[in-house]
Amino acid sequence: MEIQGGMAILLALDVALYSTLGFCPMDRAFIIHEIQRTAKENNGKPLGQNRFTSETGIKYTDWFGVYWARWSDAAREAGLTPNTLQAAYDRAFLFYKIGRSNATGRRTYELDLQLPDKTKTVHVIRTDDPAGIEAYWHTRFASKSKE
Repeated sequence: MEIQGGMAILLALDVALYSTLGFCPMDRAFIIHEIQRTAKENNGKPLGQNRFTSETGIKYTDWFGVYWARWSDAAREAGLTPNTLQAAYDRAFLFYKIGRSNATGRRTYELDLQLPDKTKTVHVIRTDDPAGIEAYWHTRFASKSKE
């Protein structure tokens, strides 16, 4: 079943209206159609749950526990490959540098000169006791130190 552009907009507006009023006219076939339609507009990749809801008006409660237990199950049934979560970085590649400085910009610049990759400032603590704060954090992470 192919829906023309104007018809799809009308259906999306109706779904949003019905959802707002508390009615749920969606059936399994309609939700699968919307998953396929939005994936087609997204270069063949299914949208995530939040973006799917914002673009179609079909809420999590309209499908979860009613037709599918997981969003990936709905994507599979629509004939698509579900998205995967981004894997965590390997801890061997993470590097944290704790230290004090009078100028954070200068410290970042100096570290960028010393390290092969660009640095990213994660947190800056403004304090009247820089030596005490530095000592605390060095002690706190001493067990994770590779030195």
